Amino acid sequence: MREAAALELTGDRVRDLALLDQDSGTSKGVARVAFTAIRDGGHWRLSDIAVDPAQPAPAARAGRAMRRRRAPA
Repeated sequence: MREAAALELTGDRVRDLALLDQDSGTSKGVARVAFTAIRDGGHWRLSDIAVDPAQPAPAARAGRAMRRRRAPA
């Protein structure tokens, strides 16, 4: 993990944003992961996770990129 920051902390609930290093062996990058954790009996449990929350889904990005390549210059 590169960095993490609590975006909101209220009682037994925290919203967090983490920057994670990714390494697939052939390429490297950074992923943004937003998640919500809720304290439950002394443990933190994740209630939701969003990878690259401000970005469209990978399939949507690929579809737009292919349309751009096909468009006349």
